[in-house]
Amino acid sequence: MLSDEKLFELVVRENDQNAFEELVVKYRFSAVNYVTKIIRDHYYAQDLTQNVFANIYFKRKKD
Repeated sequence: MLSDEKLFELVVRENDQNAFEELVVKYRFSAVNYVTKIIRDHYYAQDLTQNVFANIYFKRKKD
């Protein structure tokens, strides 16, 4: 299993979709739980978290 730093490096430098998916799977639930505590709406927190991950993916550095 690769470190988070290595996975992030693969996403940014090599446009590795599998590395990105691994990071999403690892952090999705903790991110949703964190946002839920702030906004107190679990379903909206899921939507917001998905949007954040999507924005990160689509706005990553591309060559």
